[in-house]
Amino acid sequence: MTRIRQGKSSIDSHKHQLDQINLYGGDVKLFTTEDSNGIWHVKIYIHEEKKYFRKSLRTRDEDLARRLAEDEYVQIKAKRLTGQKIFKVCFHTVIDEWLVEQRGTVGLSKTLGRYHAIVSQTNWLKKFIKDPNYKIEDIQPSLFMDYYNFRKRKRSQVVNSTLVNEKATINAIFRFGIRKGYLSAIFQAEFPPLKKSSNYREALTIEEWRTIYTFMRSNDFLDKRDTLKVRHFVRDFTLLLANTGLRFGEARRLKWKHCKVVRGKDEKKKLCEIKLSAEMTKNRKPRTVQGLRGDVLERIKSYSKYTKPNDFVFVDNNSGNQLTKDYYYRAWKFMMKNTGLDMGVKEITFYNLRHSYATWRLYAGVSSRALCENLGTGLKYLEEHYGQMQTKIMRDSLTKGIEPDIKYLLEE
Repeated sequence: MTRIRQGKSSIDSHKHQLDQINLYGGDVKLFTTEDSNGIWHVKIYIHEEKKYFRKSLRTRDEDLARRLAEDEYVQIKAKRLTGQKIFKVCFHTVIDEWLVEQRGTVGLSKTLGRYHAIVSQTNWLKKFIKDPNYKIEDIQPSLFMDYYNFRKRKRSQVVNSTLVNEKATINAIFRFGIRKGYLSAIFQAEFPPLKKSSNYREALTIEEWRTIYTFMRSNDFLDKRDTLKVRHFVRDFTLLLANTGLRFGEARRLKWKHCKVVRGKDEKKKLCEIKLSAEMTKNRKPRTVQGLRGDVLERIKSYSKYTKPNDFVFVDNNSGNQLTKDYYYRAWKFMMKNTGLDMGVKEITFYNLRHSYATWRLYAGVSSRALCENLGTGLKYLEEHYGQMQTKIMRDSLTKGIEPDIKYLLEE
């Protein structure tokens, strides 16, 4: 133990410090200050984090202060030996560090599209826990009991599968926090049980699609003042989704090198052939999508300023960057409001277009296997999401009218 009085050259330059006692080779320092009224404080240098841990010991008794300081040192040493951090870390900082780690896995165990989905999920998490200074250690598992309600208040169309994915991301962040030593114990966020809901995805009715399609062609939607042709891009984006079954994110990332216009059997109808790389798809498997409306791609080239192979198909005509999601959502909201479709019981979003495509193709007689290949899904998924509709198609087929000349033979 070393005792140093004020004025000695070796004393720490703590403002207004009066007395200092060094313990454990100077790693632990007991001191009083002019403002502490004789109350002892301790500061312990944390080599791994390169800063001092400071604490008031709330006593004027020097012997008691020394024992309390030694206790603090032992506790800190134990935490350091188990890899725990001494200083509390802000939860937003932990999220950002986790995202950096996840970004490093892109191309290895994760696609760029999946990474962007995770970023979107963490943005919602930061909105849920708004305070950027909120410490991860101060978070209680029960805090997340209101998370699902929060998400549905902010975006009513969010589906249960999305919430389940976000729950997994949140718990992954806390596991990362434990691994980094920001949490001292196993942490499992508590969420309320989700009510079981049907996996059946509702398709647009013919009348709903006709309303959307007609409005998108009108001057009310295609604003003449829109010199960047944003609404034109959104219109053709919508048509491509409805005619190919592409996912929203897949279509946004399309570049011209992925697209090709081909002819149908009659050589008159223009079709589109889209080759998606593994990085662009949800299941990290490349696939070729066949669809109608190849003329839509040709039309986009007529008003887009960016049509080179590496240019985005749906692009900001001013910068050459892909259109942000906000452009699509604002245009869609405008269309829903002005067609009255936002007043119905069913909430219609871009995601209904993919399900409408699947439904219409099944009704057209496309085999389940061929449809799965085009959609990039498995047969099990198709059965779970469209099983009810497939049963109806089968029922209609098996009970359709019979030719009169053979009907009596079956009814005898």
